[in-house]
Amino acid sequence: MVSIFAVAILGALAGNHVLSSTAIDVRRYLKSDRSSMLFDRQGRLLQVGLNSRDEWSVPVESGGYSRYVGEETIAVEDQRFENHSGVDFLAVLRAGAQALMNREVSSGASTITMQLVKITDNTPRTVPGKLGQMWTAMVLERNADKDEILEAYLNRVSYGGNVIGIGAASMRYFGKSPKELTVPEAALLAGIPKSPARFDPLRRVDDARKRRNFVLHRMADEGFITEEQFDETRERELNARRHEFPAHVPHLTGLSGKSLTLDLDVQRHVQALLRNHVSQYGAEVTHGAVIVLDVP
Repeated sequence: MVSIFAVAILGALAGNHVLSSTAIDVRRYLKSDRSSMLFDRQGRLLQVGLNSRDEWSVPVESGGYSRYVGEETIAVEDQRFENHSGVDFLAVLRAGAQALMNREVSSGASTITMQLVKITDNTPRTVPGKLGQMWTAMVLERNADKDEILEAYLNRVSYGGNVIGIGAASMRYFGKSPKELTVPEAALLAGIPKSPARFDPLRRVDDARKRRNFVLHRMADEGFITEEQFDETRERELNARRHEFPAHVPHLTGLSGKSLTLDLDVQRHVQALLRNHVSQYGAEVTHGAVIVLDVP
């Protein structure tokens, strides 16, 4: 009863000026601890390393991922994301009623914004912790727009192990940019954060496929895809496998965040030539170096 009363108070305050005047450091919730990265002269990724937490994290902006990524994440995690103020009170009441009837928690009520707060603040799984999470989520929604919040969530949620964010997940499981993800690929990734260990597409293929198809079903229910698209995409193979992150210039990892004068195509070609040349010497020679000169 205490928690329901507290939720009612929060609901009453949802449109109050108190939320606007409450100060929080919005940047804490929106920024990402990005991996060390190097780029070639054309802005193409040469090298990705671990971040300060030993995680793979390649943040992308909202225009840097397929629209399906956002749509499928909203469909499966927070259907009323565009309409609530940080807390979905209908979902809270539903979850509370189900918990009372079933004498156990049978459904969640965390919004994408609340999950972003939890990731940032590591709030405890207690009633006071949950209420604090809800309050902060409402304050955050008053100080950041929906696109910023969704982008931050996609860049900071775990997709299994030390793979953080949609950018790193897309590279790890499909070897491509998140902007190139297809509907079923995006659905697979959208389903992982619910339980990264259980829905690991490399180790728990059957569970990952069921979860992907559930996401696709939610997409159809929400009108993001047609029934024909659902019937076609749910039959596809996962096609997920472990891809290594780019490591074209491991000898230059100390230059994190730089754009180099190197050209990725030339770098790949020269490395292949050098590798082939060094291999001719067997164990006698194990290292080599190349200088490329533009003679004119």
